[in-house]
Parts: sequence; C-alpha cells; structure tokens
Amino acid sequence: MKTEELTMLLTRMAVVDGRDVDVLTLEAWEPLLSDLDYADAVEGLNTHYRTDSRRPTPAHLRTAAEHARRDRLYADVRTREQCRPHRHSLSDELGSCRDHHPAGDRDDRCENGCY
Repeated sequence: MKTEELTMLLTRMAVVDGRDVDVLTLEAWEPLLSDLDYADAVEGLNTHYRTDSRRPTPAHLRTAAEHARRDRLYADVRTREQCRPHRHSLSDELGSCRDHHPAGDRDDRCENGCY
C-alpha cells in the first residue's frame, strides 16, 4: 500500500471512529500495513466496522484484509465443468489458480481439477 492510500485508509477510520490522524500515526501504521493491497484493506476495514465495535488495530486490519483477499481469490475459482485444464485449485498455495501453463496441461498439484 502506498503512503497516499494509507492516508486515505486512516482518514476513513477517523471519519468512522473519531481517531486522530497525524504524521506520527501515519509513520506508525505504514510499516505495519505497507504490504497490503489497498482494495483488500478497505474491504477488510468495512467488514470490521460492520461486525466489530472495537477500533481496528493494525492486527485487526491485517486479518480482515487477508480474509477479503481470500474471498476475492476464491470467488474466481470455477467448478469442474467451467474449469479449463490449466487452472489450479487454491488448496496448494495462494494464487495458484492463476498459474497458467503454455502447453495447457495441469501440473501434479492439480489432481482433481478446480474445486
């Protein structure tokens, strides 16, 4: 996540829960969230505010963003009938459903095709 995106995310938090956002807040949160995708962080934040009355911490936000990321990835998994032979399931490693092979065949991890 870029500094500008983190600033927007912290501003969203300030609007909802009244926290103060200043340069020190930005500097404290930046190394804790820099590897997150902004869209996943926003979706995770929205989910947190819908389901939890506590003010989110970086740990809350990391967990919620990872859940949003997984939901997004799993939404792209096809059923066996919709599956092209080179698509992988997500059971092996994150993002493996997006791995493509030029020859169009599955590798050894794809014993049963898509799930």
